[in-house]
Amino acid sequence: MQRYKGCYCGLCRTIGQQYGLIGRMTLSYDMTFLALLLSSLYEAPEKKGLNRCFVHPTKKRAHWRTKYTAYAADLSIALAYYNCLDDWEDEHKGSARFYARLLHSKYLRVKAKYPRHCNKIEECLTQLSRIEKTKEPMPDEAAACFGRLLGDLFVYDPQDFWAKHLYATGAALGKFIYLMDACLDLEADRKHHRYNPLLGTDAADDQEYQLDLLTMLISDCTLEFEKLPILQDVEILRNILFSGVWQKYKMATDPRREGQQA
Repeated sequence: MQRYKGCYCGLCRTIGQQYGLIGRMTLSYDMTFLALLLSSLYEAPEKKGLNRCFVHPTKKRAHWRTKYTAYAADLSIALAYYNCLDDWEDEHKGSARFYARLLHSKYLRVKAKYPRHCNKIEECLTQLSRIEKTKEPMPDEAAACFGRLLGDLFVYDPQDFWAKHLYATGAALGKFIYLMDACLDLEADRKHHRYNPLLGTDAADDQEYQLDLLTMLISDCTLEFEKLPILQDVEILRNILFSGVWQKYKMATDPRREGQQA
């Protein structure tokens, strides 16, 4: 677990050094997983440290970084920027528009470094927005769109021998993430008449169906992951894919949750 925390802190520190305090707000578990995955696959040289930060000012925390940490930091900015634009367009959140403006110059720096990735993010999110505006129940198409986005980001070097398996791993994980969020947002989206790809499908009122669907998608992801020749930190990565990715879903669907909240 210390290895994962070290990767998380390393990504946070890298974002902060490259993009400041505003940039640190883009830190995510998804990009931490990507940094850990690529660093483990390619067994990249690590730069380690022990420092305090504004979040943990009293105790020094160990962290480590590789060149893939910097890559994940750049992608964190790009994804957060487009997420803000999406929130502004869909829900007209003033906070999202304001944050997008703060990230704009930082995003342009990322796009100059990774034009292929940023163009893919823009392309996929534009397609996804078009799907969502139709209000038609298209879970496969919408999930596949987000899957293509994440799959592309998982590929650091398209010419690398393992690129196709990295893409397949990311694409399956992207589908899982998109549909898990759709499952968790289902009732709120129904209530507020917002688009949800599951509304109008058999899965809309069948939690067992939803669970089977998510299990199938994460199984596709783990199948592709196991094709990668990873030895370093492989158990941590497996733990994330077999257990960690389910935590938000389990918290939301746990029948004991209402009692705990009360």
